[in-house]
Amino acid sequence: GRKPVHWSPSSRTALAEAELEYPEGHVSKSIYVAFEVEEPSDALRPFHGERSDDRLKVAVWTTTPWTMPANLAVAVNPELEYSVVEHEKTGRLLVATDLASNLASKFGLPEEEEFT
Repeated sequence: GRKPVHWSPSSRTALAEAELEYPEGHVSKSIYVAFEVEEPSDALRPFHGERSDDRLKVAVWTTTPWTMPANLAVAVNPELEYSVVEHEKTGRLLVATDLASNLASKFGLPEEEEFT
């Protein structure tokens, strides 16, 4: 696959990750996005509603939000376990099972309330 190369315009050379310096207090931007499942597999079909507000979505976190307009697909890891979780604030989401409680926290759900 291809990887980005950090380039120094002043020295006209590629930079190693270790050569990059971020300003004091730098915070990388990241976002959570929910992509609607367009063509559910047989395993996901029971969770995919007919109405647009009831359709299954895949929860995605990225540190490169500027790439969102060009995204065409979501990849999943065949070695991970996934769950379909539902809450009135989020709708139905396909998430990595180990990250479901983390997402509940990030979405600001009350501690006594969890995904079901």
